[in-house]
Amino acid sequence: RAHHYEVSVRIRLPDGESLDNAAFISATRGTGLLPLLEAVKVSSTKRLAVQMIRRGRSGEFFANVDGEALSEEQFGADVETITGGDQVLAARLVLAFSQADVRSLTPAQLRTMDAIASLGFRFSMEAITDLDMDFEALAARGFKFAQLDAEVVLSGLPIGAHLVPSTD
Repeated sequence: RAHHYEVSVRIRLPDGESLDNAAFISATRGTGLLPLLEAVKVSSTKRLAVQMIRRGRSGEFFANVDGEALSEEQFGADVETITGGDQVLAARLVLAFSQADVRSLTPAQLRTMDAIASLGFRFSMEAITDLDMDFEALAARGFKFAQLDAEVVLSGLPIGAHLVPSTD
């Protein structure tokens, strides 16, 4: 039985083609639309989580969010509106950021992240390429999960010319 769910969003174009997450983030980065689209993604994740909770499913619901969304204070306000202050529901929603985004967060973005964490949200880091980070500080900031590619779990994490064994 699944314990965690990852919600992905695809935008359907008028011609029937669809853009995956990476494509629409690339197309909207720097336009000011990304925080709005990411808030819609969080709303979709919340809606799915509510449906699954009503069916008796446990676990967390992950939504990949681009770090640029945290640049807009409105994103934090939108996320608060989406959950309606329900900390129990918010605790089941996990916003996943890439390691590259986490590394480049500005003080303003960190304040937005802290405001979202105060609502009950938790965070995950994905696209991990190395272990050169202060994971204790991240945990204190609300990061509770690290998503690793299956290859890393099976073979280990490359670090320079060495490999951290998967057992570690």
